[in-house]
Amino acid sequence: MVTQQIDGPLLQVSNVDIEYRTRERQVRATHDVSFDVWPGDRFILLGPSGCGKSSLLKATGGFLAPRSGHISLSGTPVSAPARNA
Repeated sequence: MVTQQIDGPLLQVSNVDIEYRTRERQVRATHDVSFDVWPGDRFILLGPSGCGKSSLLKATGGFLAPRSGHISLSGTPVSAPARNA
């Protein structure tokens, strides 16, 4: 088994705004969201329906691009789903 030394957070979400369009309107799913998840952390997204939890998860997986801000996984920017996923 190969272990990798990580100097920074495993997941870094910085100043992320997520917006998308439905047939009826433009939806702002998140505004200026920032957090880090470090090795050994347990992280929970908790909130009411419609607050942006699923949109944020889609963005961290590369399935939805943030309008602004950035997301990185182990120091690598997330821009598309991983090929081996």
